[in-house]
Amino acid sequence: MYKIYLLSTWLILISVLAGHSQSLEVYHTKAFFLHPEDGPYLESYLAINGGSVQYKPNEEGDLQGKVEVIAIYLQGDSIVYFDKYEVRSPVTTKENAEKGNFMDVQRIPLPNGAYRFEMQVKDLNGGDKIPPNTFSEMVLVNFSEDSVSISDIELVESYQRTEERNNFVKGGVKLIPYTSNFYPEAVQTMIFYTEIYNIGKFLGDEQGFLLNYYIESQDSEQKLGEYSKFRKEMTKEVNVLFSQFSIATLPSGNYNLVVEVRDRSNQLLVRRKLFFQRSNPNLPVKVENLAALDMSRSFVMNIPKDSLFECIRCVGPISTSSERQYAETQLLAGEEDLMRRYFQHFWEKRSLLEPESLWVSYSAQVKKVQREYGGMIMRGYETDRGRIYLQYGQPNSVEVRNMDPGLYPYEIWHYYKIANTSNGKFIFYDPEMVDEMYELLHSNLPGEPSDPAWHYKLQNLRTGNLDRLMDINSSDSRAREFWNNPK
Repeated sequence: MYKIYLLSTWLILISVLAGHSQSLEVYHTKAFFLHPEDGPYLESYLAINGGSVQYKPNEEGDLQGKVEVIAIYLQGDSIVYFDKYEVRSPVTTKENAEKGNFMDVQRIPLPNGAYRFEMQVKDLNGGDKIPPNTFSEMVLVNFSEDSVSISDIELVESYQRTEERNNFVKGGVKLIPYTSNFYPEAVQTMIFYTEIYNIGKFLGDEQGFLLNYYIESQDSEQKLGEYSKFRKEMTKEVNVLFSQFSIATLPSGNYNLVVEVRDRSNQLLVRRKLFFQRSNPNLPVKVENLAALDMSRSFVMNIPKDSLFECIRCVGPISTSSERQYAETQLLAGEEDLMRRYFQHFWEKRSLLEPESLWVSYSAQVKKVQREYGGMIMRGYETDRGRIYLQYGQPNSVEVRNMDPGLYPYEIWHYYKIANTSNGKFIFYDPEMVDEMYELLHSNLPGEPSDPAWHYKLQNLRTGNLDRLMDINSSDSRAREFWNNPK
């Protein structure tokens, strides 16, 4: 077992027992390979969130976590492979120190066939407080000696040259697996490793062939030209493809990483695909990205044409600045197909798996702010209160003051937690006192309008003497009290 601190990206894990107050966070994945002499084997990758493990003093007195792993492969009722072992975390000397994440890689010989895989991972320091995680699935090993074949595609987080010999090392390179098929915005590069077998048997020794590898849209299977490469290779006992793509500008969506083996005449010999998801919500909108969308089953096709523009306008409060700019400059022409593609792209960036359900939920909120804040002049989502509500959600408390002497009508909204900030506050007021179109006067949230003189501007000078401009009357003091100590 090789101990390592992983990127925080793989911590987007599925905890099997998320309902418990404390649970062991574990992610398991695998890849099948073929050894020329020993036959097929499986690489089992186990990643453990160090922050979810209990730490106790080890033999040297340092704090350390440890988990017990039981792995079983069965055919029918027969156990083909069984192992029980411990995986230990990096050590720490302080109870409150950062607890590093750690990983285990096992190589398991498995002949061709179908197997039932079962695994249990238990925190040995947790006692009964932390229930074990369990995994179970059917796996198929199917390497043919009569045709060219490709191993599974292993995703890699990082790599380095080494003289070590352990389960992380292939061909003198230590490969740290990327134990997820989800790539968040922070990850800019996709690194991968795969092997090609038996090609020399069919093309001859030291004969040329092509390796094509590219990213395609998972829905339309359309190859993305800027994510396409090829390599000329000479046949070997085992050919290795170890490469990478920059995905910094890859839009959010569902994709396949594709590896193809072709002969000199470009005839396809074998192909392997690996599904992955990309989240890149702040990427500027590009026409070519919209054109790649598969709209045949899109929920957007059911939206009436005369409602499209309104649908696009109403998502303004939750749009990025680049999305708002694109919508304002490119969609004013009203080209129906482009608007539909933009709207589908907008929601896929926010929910890769369920864009329609997210739109339905948001649409319900749009209708709510229309009822509560919309008027004859402005739609609800165009008002300041409507925008804040849609962007940040329902406030935890609202102080409504419509009749305070000497002050315009105002509201103070308070959020316990908002945009990674605690104790967020907004004050709206109605200086025109027409149609209740409240304006945002002041907020303590970074990026929102801020005016230190808000309590002076809140005074309604039309109801009294101008000399009262700098007077802090009782109503003004009450407004500041509400602001400083929201209910």
